[in-house]
Amino acid sequence: MIDENNFVSEIEKEIKNWNAEVLKFRIIAEVTKPDDQIEHYQVIEDIVAKEQAVIEKLAVFDESGIVDQTILKNEIENLQQDVEDAIEAARVKIN
Repeated sequence: MIDENNFVSEIEKEIKNWNAEVLKFRIIAEVTKPDDQIEHYQVIEDIVAKEQAVIEKLAVFDESGIVDQTILKNEIENLQQDVEDAIEAARVKIN
């Protein structure tokens, strides 16, 4: 059985960390050249979209029964990794 409360709280902590990273990227994007701004904001939008997918799946997880939680947990972890990868790529590209 999955410790649902612990899993949800851990993902929520990650979401807060992601939001902080996105805010840093937005600040950097604001002070760059216009051409670079467009590229930076496209990267930021990609991260936000992936983050939103995690949030939506987490809501489904929170409402699901025990039977569905293992599958949903795996899907959330995969989506979470997508966000982490996008943030890491953005660090390289934007910083």
